[in-house]
Amino acid sequence: MVTIRNLRSLVIWALAGYLLLRLGEAVAQALLIFGVAIFGATVLDGPIRHLDRRGLSRASSVAIILLLAAIVATTVVLVSARPLMIELRDIVEKAPDYGQAIERRVKEYAGQYPFIGEQLTNGGVSATLSSFGRSVASRLGKLSVSLLSGLLAGVLIFVTALYAVVDPKPLVRGVVMAAPRSYQRVTLRIVVGISEQVQAWARATLWLMLIVGVACGIGLWAIGVRSALLFGVLAGIGEAIPTIGPILTAIPPALVAFADDPVKALWVLVLFLVVQQLEQQILVPRIMAAALKLHPVSVLFFVVALGGVLGPLGILLATPLAAAIKVANRELRADAERKRRHDARLAEEESTK
Repeated sequence: MVTIRNLRSLVIWALAGYLLLRLGEAVAQALLIFGVAIFGATVLDGPIRHLDRRGLSRASSVAIILLLAAIVATTVVLVSARPLMIELRDIVEKAPDYGQAIERRVKEYAGQYPFIGEQLTNGGVSATLSSFGRSVASRLGKLSVSLLSGLLAGVLIFVTALYAVVDPKPLVRGVVMAAPRSYQRVTLRIVVGISEQVQAWARATLWLMLIVGVACGIGLWAIGVRSALLFGVLAGIGEAIPTIGPILTAIPPALVAFADDPVKALWVLVLFLVVQQLEQQILVPRIMAAALKLHPVSVLFFVVALGGVLGPLGILLATPLAAAIKVANRELRADAERKRRHDARLAEEESTK
């Protein structure tokens, strides 16, 4: 039997646990915002230092980079926002029609398999895509609820990144001084190495996204696939997701093309296969591999792990985090080897005396 005193203790402990959980969530969110801001500042530091070496002050370099970024972003939004929204609305509204067309064509090709025909009759592709279209349409109407919080977080990230990139020395000094004295030099090398790797990843990823997105968009337009601009943008964005991104972004245009003509869908798959082969054989070795030498399995592990924890943001940060861990491991091992050689040399000198 629970007494009043025990009940009061249980309530107090439950309230304390709840407050501790909420505090942990707030701290985790703050650390995530701070981490994304530092990541953005690290990416921007490369072109800013390039301008610094040409004689400009740090503040002037930051102002020029931000002005150029604002001009590019505004131009892209003004040129592509309206066509993209029109194509997105068209895809959502016609999702049931695409589902019926796909189901009809699948039935034509799979009519000789009774099991497949029965499954299509009892639910089918059209029902799935119809529910998908309705869910997407309803979610588009609810985006305004989370838009304000996302906008506030974006502003906070921008301000934090701006302060960090204007004067990064105190942050670097704080990280280095936080390490034990015997590890401060290697900590500085790790910070510098991670910064270089993140900047190299950002440059390589932007180039690959641009090239793949433009190539896929033009190819889809030449094949005659509807919403080629939207699918080209998705292909470019998917290039930022290692390993699985190109596969996922090839599915929507293939389905839309299959609803019109199965031969057209085959050409879409051929297009994505050719683009990805050219990317893997020519672009990645020249652009990405020269910047980051990471095994695909290790990158995929970070994609799955961070994607499950942070969602799309974790998927985006998977590759630079893998590169950062690789740099830290390399520098720590090199520092341990230097210390081992130093101790061996001292021992040898002692033995010769």
